Amino acid sequence: MYEDKSRTFKINWKSFLIKMAILLVAVFIFLWLVSIITKKDNKESNIGTNLKVMQDAALEYFTGSKLPVALNTKKTITLKEMIDSKLLVEFKDQNGKACNMSDSYAEATKVSDDDYTIKVKLVCGKENDYVINTITVDNIITDNTNTDTNTDNNNENQDIIGDITDANNENVNNNNTNTNQNTSKPSTSTSTNKKPTTTTTTTKPSTSTKPSTSTGSSNTQTNTNANTTTCPYGNKEYYTTYPLSYVISGNCAASREDYYKYGNQVSAIGNKEYLKLREEISALGSSTGTSLYVDSPIYVGVYNKANTGLVGYQIKYVAKQRLTYSTKIIYEYYLDQNGNRKVVIDNRSSLKVDNNNTNSGTSAKTNIILNTSSKTMNIGDTYKLTATVTPASKIVSWKSSDTSIATVGSDGLVIAKKSGTVLITAYVGNVNVSAKITVLDVPVRRVTLNVSSRTLEVGDTYKLRATINPDSASNKTITWSSDNTSVATVSTDGTVRARRSGVAYITATVDGVSATARITVEEEDIAVRSVVINDSDLTIFLGESYRISYSINPSGSAYGKKIYFSTSNANVATIDTNGVIRAVGTGTTRITVTCDGKSDYIYVTVSELVYLR
Repeated sequence: MYEDKSRTFKINWKSFLIKMAILLVAVFIFLWLVSIITKKDNKESNIGTNLKVMQDAALEYFTGSKLPVALNTKKTITLKEMIDSKLLVEFKDQNGKACNMSDSYAEATKVSDDDYTIKVKLVCGKENDYVINTITVDNIITDNTNTDTNTDNNNENQDIIGDITDANNENVNNNNTNTNQNTSKPSTSTSTNKKPTTTTTTTKPSTSTKPSTSTGSSNTQTNTNANTTTCPYGNKEYYTTYPLSYVISGNCAASREDYYKYGNQVSAIGNKEYLKLREEISALGSSTGTSLYVDSPIYVGVYNKANTGLVGYQIKYVAKQRLTYSTKIIYEYYLDQNGNRKVVIDNRSSLKVDNNNTNSGTSAKTNIILNTSSKTMNIGDTYKLTATVTPASKIVSWKSSDTSIATVGSDGLVIAKKSGTVLITAYVGNVNVSAKITVLDVPVRRVTLNVSSRTLEVGDTYKLRATINPDSASNKTITWSSDNTSVATVSTDGTVRARRSGVAYITATVDGVSATARITVEEEDIAVRSVVINDSDLTIFLGESYRISYSINPSGSAYGKKIYFSTSNANVATIDTNGVIRAVGTGTTRITVTCDGKSDYIYVTVSELVYLR
C-alpha cells in the first residue's frame, strides 16, 4: 500500500518580522553613511573649486593702483564687491546656498619692496577655507601703455634690444600659449589704460598657426580664424594703424603677465632689421656726405579690442640726420611679419648737406658706431659691445679706463667688477668712440633668518643665521640689533645671549632690508633644596600682627613656584599669603612655610595682654 504524506510548512511570523526589521535598519544605515561620505566629498570639492575661482580673480584684480603702496599695508575686496564688479559670477555652496558675501574676501598685503601676499578667504555656512599666494613685483604688469611715440631721440647709440630683453631674458617657445584656466566671469571693459580684472576659460585654447596681418592703411585687423574654444583672455581681434612684426601664436590672446615672455623672439627680429638698416644708413651718409644715424627700435605691445590680452608687437624704426642745431627724421617705418616695411616718412632722396656741420664731408672717412653709448650693469654682469666700422675692413681694439670697475675683451665683452663709472673705448687707428658703463651694486632684495622665534633660558646662547637674497648681492654686511638688551643681547656674528626673563626681538639688517626673530627668555627651573624660617619660636599678644622672615635655597629656585603659608590652629593665629601672622585667640599654633615640597615651621604663642592697676 502507498501512503501519501503531505508536508505542512509553518512560518514563525514573529521571528521573520524581527529579521526583516533588522535588515531594513542595516540597509538604512548603509545608505545614510554613503550619503554622508558623498556629501563630504562634494562639499570639499565644491568649496575648493569656488576658492580656486576667487583666487584666480584676485590675482587678476590686484595689480597696479589696486596694490597697497606702503609696507605692511593692505587692500581688501569682499566677495560681494567682486561679484558686483563682474569679477566673478555668483556661486553657491555645497548645499546650494549663497556664500557669505562680507566675510568672504581677497586681501593684498605689501610684505617687502618686491613682494605681496594675496590672501583669499571663502566662508560658506559653517565651512570656510583660505589660500595665500606670494607674488613678486617683477611678475606684476603695472603699466599698459601701448601708444605710439614719435618723439625725437638724439642719442644715436641706445640699447638695441630695449626694455623687453632687459626686463626678462627667458627662452620661450614661439608657439607658447597661455593655458591658465578658471571659471571667473570675463571683463567687458574696453578701457585702454587699465589691466583686465578677470579671465574666463573652460577648455584649452586652440594652437593654430598665427594669423597673417595686413600691411595696408586700414586701422582694423581681425583674426578671422574660426575659434570654437573659449579664450582665457579673449581672441586676437584687435585695432592698429600699423602692422605687427610679431603675433602670439594661436587664436587666443595671451595673458598680460606673458608680456616679457616673448622678448627673445621680438628682440631677435628687431636686432636683425636694426643692423640691416644701420648698414643702409651708413652707406647713404657716406655717399651723400651727410651725418646720419639710426635710433634704437621702439617696441610696443599690442592688445586685443577688449584690452584683456596681448596679441603681438609692433616695432618702429627711425633714421635721422644730424644738423647743426637740430635733427631731422629722414626715414621712419614699421615692420610686418614678413619683413616688409610699412613706410611712414621717407626723405632719403632729398638729403642736403648741412654746410655748418663739422661732421659732414664728401669723402669716406673712418667711422665707428657702438650699439650703445651708455649702459648700466650690476656687479658680475656681462654685456657685449659691438662696433660698426666704416669702412668695414678696419680692425677694432678695445680699452677700459678703469679695469678695477670693468674689463673689456678683444671681442667687446664687458665684465662688471665693482661699482663705479668707466669708459669703454673702441679704437680704429686714431678714430675712437666710447661708451659710458655704470656699474651698480647688486641690491639686497630679502633677508631671512633660520628661525622666526626661539625660547631660551637665562644664561643660554643661540646663534641666529641670516640668508641674503640674491646671493650675488654686493653688500653682505649684516647689522644685528636687539630691541631689549636687558632681556637678550646679540653679537656681531648673530649670537644671542639670554640675560633675564622676558621677550626681545633680534633684527638682522642689510642695506635697509631686515628680518626679525622673537626671543623668549625664561628663568631656569632650579629645584628647591630647603626652606628656612629665619625667626625662632615667638610669643605675641592677642590682636597683634607679625610678618615672618624666611629664605628659600638656592637663591632663585623659587622663581615661578607657589609658596604656601599655613597654621595648625586658626583659632589662635592666622597667616595670609604674604606671611603676616595675626593673633586671634590665646594659645599656641604651628606656622609652616612650604615651597616645592620643602618646608620649615615655628611655634607661635598668643598671650592675653594684662593691664596692671
